[in-house]
Amino acid sequence: MATTTSEPRVKAGQDFQFRVTVTAESVTGDSGVVTDIPVDVMATLPSGATMLPFEPPKGTTYDPATGRWMIGSLADGKSVTLKLKVITTRATVGDAGLTATVHTPAGVTDLDPGDNSATTTVS
Repeated sequence: MATTTSEPRVKAGQDFQFRVTVTAESVTGDSGVVTDIPVDVMATLPSGATMLPFEPPKGTTYDPATGRWMIGSLADGKSVTLKLKVITTRATVGDAGLTATVHTPAGVTDLDPGDNSATTTVS
């Protein structure tokens, strides 16, 4: 998982993007290696940023009220990117960050859980 921003420094009223990219890697499930992984990501905006209208990637849904991004199944080695369009609502968001975390489904053992969270900061 990776998070990035289109603008590392923002001013009041400026719009920009937070991007969250998830890449599926082989994991072990109850029946062996799982190559089609159901993905659930939590990505919420920091204080001082307001969501602008946008379309999540095809086949996915994003709930701005909860920050839950439902990707559905993602084949091994495939990636998908959520581009959150936001605008700052005050003079600075003060080193605020977007943190996104993948939640591994029940019955699946992630072979590399260290890459399941990422944070991007704007100031």
